[in-house]
Amino acid sequence: MNKIFKYSFIALSLVLTLGFSACTEEVEYTPATQVDSNCIKASFASNDNFYELAPDESKELTLTVVRENTDGDVTIPLTVLRNDENMFQIPESVTFAAGQNTATFNITFPNVEIGLEYTFSIGLDEADVDPYSQATLATTTGTVQMIQWDLLGDGSLTCTLLEDDCPCKVYKASHTSWYKAEAPVEEGMDIVFKVAEDNSVVVEDQPIFTHASYGTVYVNNEAGGGAFDPENNIIQAAFYYYCSAGTFGTLVETLTLPAVN
Repeated sequence: MNKIFKYSFIALSLVLTLGFSACTEEVEYTPATQVDSNCIKASFASNDNFYELAPDESKELTLTVVRENTDGDVTIPLTVLRNDENMFQIPESVTFAAGQNTATFNITFPNVEIGLEYTFSIGLDEADVDPYSQATLATTTGTVQMIQWDLLGDGSLTCTLLEDDCPCKVYKASHTSWYKAEAPVEEGMDIVFKVAEDNSVVVEDQPIFTHASYGTVYVNNEAGGGAFDPENNIIQAAFYYYCSAGTFGTLVETLTLPAVN
């Protein structure tokens, strides 16, 4: 018993010693860098935007930067992080007037080609942003695409969720087999059907109408797919209806194209 007690005591002493050592061991701590009191705490107003324009529209965008510290007038640098094919003419800086928390700058792209997508990304200097604010957008990214939509005529799109068949103008892109139903349910909410060479159809996330209780309702056909039937002049797609509160389920909808002359 004495040996067992002795060995147990030694083992217990070792555990206590190690535990005490672990608890008292000093750990190096590097405090977070404080934000400079002169930092203007700038941020882009938005990010990840898609801009579609017609060939006759101005090849220019206006972007907005905001700041929290509005003391004095100040000019801050802009860093180009991405510029597809050097298509975008982006200024080197943006200037805030004294007392103003908002400043804008323009980027131009006069040589974009129809149908192609071009992406830019712009960053703010580390010294001008608050890295600890979750609201800060230190970079902004945007994609521009120019499309010529040619009017085909009058068609219709079913909206089974609303138990309706919605008449609408139908357009076709000049550069490819994309069809657009213009505001079939609600103004400002067009639905684009992208038809591939094998007649399969893609409908990307797009708003279709505003629900009285749940806000904006969106559709896509990522799960259900779709197909173009040229003989019957229709496009069918399995619309997945959803909103911020949840889903309304998947319903097959039909875009009837204008009669072919």
